[in-house]
Amino acid sequence: ADGDVELLALAPYVENGLEVRRLKREFPGQDVFSGEAYSSFAAKFRRRLGITSEQAQLLLHKTQSAKNLTSLDALFREFMLDEPRSFALADETVEQFTELSTAHSAVVDARRQVEALIPLRISDQELTRLNAHLTHLSNLEDHMGTWLRSKRLTEYRGQEDQLQQELRSTAAELSSAEQAKLTADTALRDAERALDGAGGAEGEQLQELRTIQSALLGQRRAERSRLADLAAGERLSLPASGIDTERFAREAAAREADVTAQLQQGKASTHDRHARRSQASQHRSTIVDALKGLRQHHSNLDRMLLNVRSLLAERLQVDESRLPFVGELLEVRADERAWSGAIERVLGSFARTLVVPDAHYRAAAEIIDEENLHTRLVYERVFPGQSASFDAPNDPRSLVHKLALADGPFNGWLWERLCNRYDYACVDHPDRFAGVRRAVTVNGQIKHNEHRHEKDDRSRLNDRAHWVLGFSTEAKEAELEDRLRRAEEELRAAEAELQADDDQTEALRQRRRVLRELQGCSWAAIDVAAAQQKVAELDARLA
Repeated sequence: ADGDVELLALAPYVENGLEVRRLKREFPGQDVFSGEAYSSFAAKFRRRLGITSEQAQLLLHKTQSAKNLTSLDALFREFMLDEPRSFALADETVEQFTELSTAHSAVVDARRQVEALIPLRISDQELTRLNAHLTHLSNLEDHMGTWLRSKRLTEYRGQEDQLQQELRSTAAELSSAEQAKLTADTALRDAERALDGAGGAEGEQLQELRTIQSALLGQRRAERSRLADLAAGERLSLPASGIDTERFAREAAAREADVTAQLQQGKASTHDRHARRSQASQHRSTIVDALKGLRQHHSNLDRMLLNVRSLLAERLQVDESRLPFVGELLEVRADERAWSGAIERVLGSFARTLVVPDAHYRAAAEIIDEENLHTRLVYERVFPGQSASFDAPNDPRSLVHKLALADGPFNGWLWERLCNRYDYACVDHPDRFAGVRRAVTVNGQIKHNEHRHEKDDRSRLNDRAHWVLGFSTEAKEAELEDRLRRAEEELRAAEAELQADDDQTEALRQRRRVLRELQGCSWAAIDVAAAQQKVAELDARLA
């Protein structure tokens, strides 16, 4: 409206902020505008001063706000002209270059990390090879005692065979010497009788000689009968004369060579059976150890990990329940047991993670650092009582919906971790992978992202002995007990096969001893006919 208003007259209306309603009431003939109505004020201002455009008005305001102007250029650049788009483009270019530089630095860092990790892969392969070699050496060490005893037994048996052969040769020589002595004694007595010329003395000497010759005849019959039984067992016929002895020795030697070949062939079989028994025994021991750990710790986790936890609990002076493994804090719901194997594949590594409360973190880290744990341990520092800030996954197929979580101070942390990292859709077939970020099939194939997939069939999917999830150990204990029964049956079968193999080997060795003894057969030791003739001659002389 027209008319002037003294500026100081408006002071009472702005002391406590602009009082728009009061101004309108006190100055009804004037237009009063608040900050929210600037557009109306600007339009009336332009009409009042005859300004034709908003741009001209804006330039006026900028000129009025300028205080220290050194040049007309500064007036135009700083107060009258809009900032060129090139400035924004330049800033955007700088920002994009910064992002590009950051991305390039990340690529360079990744390349350097790869270059640094490549030697570790070689070292890991070498470590794996050395561990396998160490396991092999450990197995050899375990069987060293058995091998040494077997080696000594073989040497002793070889010495026994040699001594038996020497004994037979000595017996044959003794028999020949006794025959020669008998002949010499007979000649001596004949000479003495001729010298004495006494008939009574000759009768006594002949009777004594007959007694000796009869005893020799009995020895030859017994030896012939014994060797005949041994030869019959090998389907051989004793020699019929001294000349035939050579034929008999050749046949026995041929049979011995065949038996020796069978023994050599049996060594490989015996070694394999020893190896099978050793593997069966080791398998049984592994199951026994697993059962022992399961019953001692009441946990489905690996015994080596449970031993680490026992060590930590003892050093920290806390109960083992204060240091749970993730696998002890969750299990597959009863109505979703068909997915147990697949879920174990996804959560297997996470389930073996040790939960360390923040209060014990620093002490636990020091203990873990200074001790040789003899296994791989992953642990997480957790703040007990953490609330669950994640909502349940929207996809009803999510693995998370198939789990039951234990109540306790770690429930919120565990729920958040599962929802954040293990939201895997459980699908029946790989053709359902499309459209989901992460998924797992009922057969255990895992889609981690658009590119990385995984399937681990080193153990059977439904092998409870390798499962680690669950509040209870009853199912795994029953599975291990059943495996222990089968392992003991396998061990007994392996021991029975080994015993049968040992029996067969001993029978072959006995045959070889017999054949070597038969090769040493002397005709003089079994010539019954000659001994009978000598007795008959003495009987004729005594008649």
